[in-house]
Amino acid sequence: MDYNREFDNHTATIVLDHGYHRHVRCRVKDQWHMAFDVVTWPGYLSISGDMGTFVFSRIDDMFKFFRGQFDNPNLGYWAEKLTAVCRTDGYEKFSHEKFAERVREQIEECQSDDFKSDVESVLSGMEDYTEVELLRQLSEIDDADHWFSDFCEVRTNEYTVRYQWVCHAIPWAIAQYDKQKGGEA
Repeated sequence: MDYNREFDNHTATIVLDHGYHRHVRCRVKDQWHMAFDVVTWPGYLSISGDMGTFVFSRIDDMFKFFRGQFDNPNLGYWAEKLTAVCRTDGYEKFSHEKFAERVREQIEECQSDDFKSDVESVLSGMEDYTEVELLRQLSEIDDADHWFSDFCEVRTNEYTVRYQWVCHAIPWAIAQYDKQKGGEA
């Protein structure tokens, strides 16, 4: 997604500006499609709208925490600061592609072609299975070398589209706020 163009038609309206208590409403004129509100209070920032609701907590002035990071949001670090996430998609989901990639990395040094073939057999039909089901299947074919004994600790998730979107929307809204206030406020 081209986030540099995502907010081209949005405008930001400062609804409330009282210290760390801020409310910025962002939307395309006369529309609520892809509209969102960024609200802060000491130590928290909430973004809500069409892409769900996410609440972050880190420092008293959460605008300072997110300011200036539109082009390079720190998705992993910011995820650690989440206190509430979108009930529709959350902030991350299981990725079959990452799972297959990590499995193949795990067995690169394996010398047994039969074992590798069994693993590929599991991976070939993996779209029909959950992460837990795939882990169970791998544990059932695991050989004496225990290639997958700690595989449940391997990160095979990816960030949801909604989470990535709001992580661009927040710094954009803060930049609009700053422009209206004549610089960082």
